[in-house]
Amino acid sequence: MPSSHPHDPWDLDAAADAYVRDRAEAGAALRRALREELIVRGLPLADRLARRYRDRPEPLDDLEQVARLGLIEAVDRFDPARGSFTAFAVSTIGGEFARYRPDRRMQDLISKIGHATADLTGAPARAPTTAEIADHVHAAEDEVRQARTYAAGRTAAPPTDLLGGRDDAMDLLPDRLAVTELVRMLPPRIQQIIAWRFYGSQSQARIAEQLGISQMHVSRLLQQTLTWLRTAMLSDSRPSWPGQDGTHGPDSLRIDIRQGDTALIVRVRGEIDRDTADRLRHRLRAAVSLAAAGPLVVDLTGVPLVDAAGAAVLRDAFVAGSLSGVDVTWTGLQPHVATVLTVLGLTRTGNAGASRGLR
Repeated sequence: MPSSHPHDPWDLDAAADAYVRDRAEAGAALRRALREELIVRGLPLADRLARRYRDRPEPLDDLEQVARLGLIEAVDRFDPARGSFTAFAVSTIGGEFARYRPDRRMQDLISKIGHATADLTGAPARAPTTAEIADHVHAAEDEVRQARTYAAGRTAAPPTDLLGGRDDAMDLLPDRLAVTELVRMLPPRIQQIIAWRFYGSQSQARIAEQLGISQMHVSRLLQQTLTWLRTAMLSDSRPSWPGQDGTHGPDSLRIDIRQGDTALIVRVRGEIDRDTADRLRHRLRAAVSLAAAGPLVVDLTGVPLVDAAGAAVLRDAFVAGSLSGVDVTWTGLQPHVATVLTVLGLTRTGNAGASRGLR
């Protein structure tokens, strides 16, 4: 039976939900296969978390085994009604590390170091050096350093159970230093949105107002950013930001200029706002020149929103067409866009059939 799990290796939440759903109707053999598949999907997450403890004295192989045991426990105990699988897995793996203990000798050495530090601090009225502690407990300095490293790792808070959160995820990522470095790699405007939203506690509506874009656009940018951060936190290589690798991100404006049967057609897809207005202005002016006193149809079927900057661009195209003798009309107006154009007095709509060459 083919697996119904998603093919995206990072979408553990969807994969785990599918596992629970499929498991309920599967026989014993298929349940084992589905369980193994989900465990394999979760190994990159477990190994990534294990590497965060690599400063501890235990070998990395041992740490990975601890993390994988936590992953298996998470798979076996996961209940979708209690939240996302990623969050539950991170919490469960963190719990395994909190319970993991080195050999008895390391435990004794940590205890001795604690007593030695207290005894030696009072005498010279300063913190004792590593050499002084090592001499006091009759151990090598390297052993003292290892014991301190382990003790620090053991008492530190384990990764939180919030990595898989879908909202306000910046507050929920366990490694804040890593997040800071990743945020610095983002485009400047995205960094500003992150700062306003998660450090300035500004609403999405307020951010949208300051940037001159829609609240819906801000929401999508935040979701895109948090998805990118989660992927980057769980992988060894930094994923490219949409648009940096030559691809179109989900918020890109796409503009196609082609000759239709009876008119030059400009098809626009995406939101027209302050970020995309200049590019559209240049393309529309070029289209007016290409139309050469013929009809020009601007197909806005794929445009859900137009802000003030975008409205100014459409008005500019209409005026440029009038000055050049080009009959500029619109087609495919969605309700919001139609309202904006009505307010501007730009209500002339063309024949949708003129653009059938693009459909």
